[in-house]
Amino acid sequence: MHFLLIFAAGYASVFLLGFQSRVVNHGNFAAAAFCSFAIALSQGMLWSRIMVKDAGFPEYFTYGLSGACAITSAMWVHRRLFVKK
Repeated sequence: MHFLLIFAAGYASVFLLGFQSRVVNHGNFAAAAFCSFAIALSQGMLWSRIMVKDAGFPEYFTYGLSGACAITSAMWVHRRLFVKK
């Protein structure tokens, strides 16, 4: 369960960071503001409640894996929602 929480919070944080970067570059003020608030919540949870001081390689690997999945997902979702073909 601990690793699932790390993955979920890490995924949310990195997804939102990547998505925010894309919406800022495209001038979407509302989405950028929403992402900023959601980033603060997800990172607060990740660092204050999930990543404890005795975390080791398995926790770091889980967080890294969540980030890789999240950033590619954010790019895919942004392209589907905002880029006109």
